[in-house]
Amino acid sequence: MNGVALGMMAGPRFWLAGVVLAPAMSLLPDITHMTFQRTFAPKLFQIYQVRRRLSAGRQGRKWELRCRAHREQRCVHGHEGAGLRT
Repeated sequence: MNGVALGMMAGPRFWLAGVVLAPAMSLLPDITHMTFQRTFAPKLFQIYQVRRRLSAGRQGRKWELRCRAHREQRCVHGHEGAGLRT
């Protein structure tokens, strides 16, 4: 029994199983539960988060489209246009 632990720790299987696979397998049920809960039975704050992200995405796209028209001058929305020449 002498040196068994050292022999195990010297091989890559020990490190793969102990350092990579064990934490991944222990987190898998939590991640699966969170995903199913958010997809099939979202809580009120999660619904608000999604709605806010969607509205922010649409707003950002509108700003981007508007700013394309202002390539040669300072954008009226408070930031530089994409192709501003100095």
